[in-house]
Amino acid sequence: MVREIGGACGEPKARRFPAGFAWGSATSAYQVEGGWTEGGKGRSIWDSFAHTAGKIADGSDGDMADDQYHRFAEDVRLMAKMGLRHYRMSIAWTRIQPTGTGPANLEGVAFYNRVLDCLQEAGIEPWVTIYHWDLPLALQVERDGWLGGEYVINAYVEYARLCFHHFGDRVKRWITFNEPWCVSVVGFGTGEHAPGRNWQPQREPYIVAHNLLLAHAKAVKLYREQYKSWQEGIIGITMNSDWREPLPEDNPSRYMRNCEAAERTRQFFLGWFADPVYFGDYPQLMKVRLGDRLPAFTPVEKAMLKGSADFFGLNHYTTTYAADALPGMAVGFVSTESKADWVLVSDEEDDAPSSRDTDPVEVQSIYGWEKVHRHKKKTPSNVALGGWFTDCGTQWTCDKEWSMNDMGWAVVPWGLRKQLAWIQDRYSPPGGIIVTENGCACKEDDAASAKCDNQRVAYLHGYISEMHKAIVEDGVDCRGYFVWAFIDNFEWALGYSKRFGLHWVDYNTLERVPKESSKWYAKVIAANGLVPVDG
Repeated sequence: MVREIGGACGEPKARRFPAGFAWGSATSAYQVEGGWTEGGKGRSIWDSFAHTAGKIADGSDGDMADDQYHRFAEDVRLMAKMGLRHYRMSIAWTRIQPTGTGPANLEGVAFYNRVLDCLQEAGIEPWVTIYHWDLPLALQVERDGWLGGEYVINAYVEYARLCFHHFGDRVKRWITFNEPWCVSVVGFGTGEHAPGRNWQPQREPYIVAHNLLLAHAKAVKLYREQYKSWQEGIIGITMNSDWREPLPEDNPSRYMRNCEAAERTRQFFLGWFADPVYFGDYPQLMKVRLGDRLPAFTPVEKAMLKGSADFFGLNHYTTTYAADALPGMAVGFVSTESKADWVLVSDEEDDAPSSRDTDPVEVQSIYGWEKVHRHKKKTPSNVALGGWFTDCGTQWTCDKEWSMNDMGWAVVPWGLRKQLAWIQDRYSPPGGIIVTENGCACKEDDAASAKCDNQRVAYLHGYISEMHKAIVEDGVDCRGYFVWAFIDNFEWALGYSKRFGLHWVDYNTLERVPKESSKWYAKVIAANGLVPVDG
């Protein structure tokens, strides 16, 4: 039951969430730990990627990060001070198995034992992500990483087994993978994330996604068969998705095409992973649109995948409009200056969508605009054609009235409500939906500005309010919410230039400073409800 908390003397009421609702915050190992050569840790693909010139916007790396490897006790005290009762973290595969295979590195096991014990003493429930993008470098170099098929899948499952064995007495909430869409598309399509591949974007992302899904299903099967009965935990997967709203259009025929395009993108974005997890196979429209570029599951694999999650993990940050793209039109993110990801044309050799044009264009990465020349007859070797964006065949735009955060992402709280309702309607996930990430990057040049992060407070208030509406008015079974991030950290290809944290970090001294958002969110946790924004 959801109810309001009565306020005295006309004070505003807090909109209450269901009893037992999990309020938390999140980080990942590579982004906060540091200690990259300590405790027997091996090298990951992100160690290599960040050390490669030109890959990180500010030239930084995760060698030190927030130094949580040495300062985790300090961070747990900050969590306890907030009243945080749930903390999502990840385990670095290379701390447990430095090269991705072989026996457990006992120094790495001891480190995570100390972290878990500290959280337990503080009364904080850990939600542990087994894989948050930091594949052991040896598996990438020697076995082609997530393109490596059965070998890498089985290596992951053995790594997961070590995690269950060593930590399952205290960890009761497991997440197999974080954002497999990013691993597949941004790692093997655009190449903006490790391992930085982009020369076969029309095929490799789909192979990678297929292997990730099989690794997920096998790890879940292992946990359920050998550990769940006596460890009494649950296991799921976290998928990311923006909401795609049909672009308003006066012409009924064009609007109908926009509605179809928005739904197509939802299925390419989220259904790509969620349909196999809940239904045992890919969306039919992806099969038709991609043909033999989309790998096929065997009957045994379909049965193993179907129902392979005890909850639906969702990372959600933003919303765009979606419009259908015809040949000759730009696809992906499209700006008012006619910048775009790709230009969609009919392929002369087959029916698969491709991307070619004759003039220089502005190409949108997930991080910003870059000028790239592409030519119809001859394409430079460093430019990849086609891929997931052209396969979707949609244009994404933002309303000029929407505000933007420091990532350049639109702040559209109602998009979360619609996303949650879509998930509930399509999957009705047993165990409910957990919003495993939602947060706002703000421009914060110093501790003084960070302490007054009113933009982030407004963002969180807006999105939590819409989540509450989804639960109360739409009947969505949403059972938890995690703010990204607990602390400012290494923001992947953007380095330390973007700040999402509830706590500000001075990267020179590593001092932690609570922001206004941490204090406001502490009130939400204490009330188990949405409290007013001061001022």
